[in-house]
Amino acid sequence: MKKILSAAMAFIMLFCLCACSGEQGEKFVPARGTVESGVYTNGVFGITFAGDENWYYYSDEEIAASMGLSAGDIPGADDSKALAEAGIIYDMYCANTATGGTVNITYEDLSATYGEVIDVEYYLELYQMEINTQLNSGNISIKKNEIGFAGIGEAMYPCLNIAADFGGLGIYETIIVKKCGDWLGVITIAALNEAELSDLAEKITFE
Repeated sequence: MKKILSAAMAFIMLFCLCACSGEQGEKFVPARGTVESGVYTNGVFGITFAGDENWYYYSDEEIAASMGLSAGDIPGADDSKALAEAGIIYDMYCANTATGGTVNITYEDLSATYGEVIDVEYYLELYQMEINTQLNSGNISIKKNEIGFAGIGEAMYPCLNIAADFGGLGIYETIIVKKCGDWLGVITIAALNEAELSDLAEKITFE
């Protein structure tokens, strides 16, 4: 069951958004996050996920393997040049050992991956179309693929909500996106039921 769940959740992606502080045109320098006492924090992007003793945080080697990458494809925290040139930084992946829920956080340089800095709404629309193309085939059927809103703290943010059937297993995901300079912080949360999905969203905070 855990292997099926991991495969399904790695295959599906989703999003949400919020604004980032900083002056227009200011050069944004990305950084890796840290995990202390079960809490993930990336101060540069202003993203926090508060896990507990049930959450297992994958090492960079494990993240790379799950994404089909080599360990060298994930820049180290001290390599500022590699981070700035990475295009996509696979920063954090964790799983709840009790429920199977997962949280995946990546950072994407829009100017590198899209050739221009697109807005979040367009980014969500592109992802929505990609999901329809990639997932609605074989033994995966999409039940929901809708742009909506998610509550983070006291604010509501646009997001992409997905529900899919993966060979008889129901998977629910929401993706949250935070824009900082030319970069996006992309938070994908996934669970086996909507109640847990909502609980996971409450563990995320934006500065």
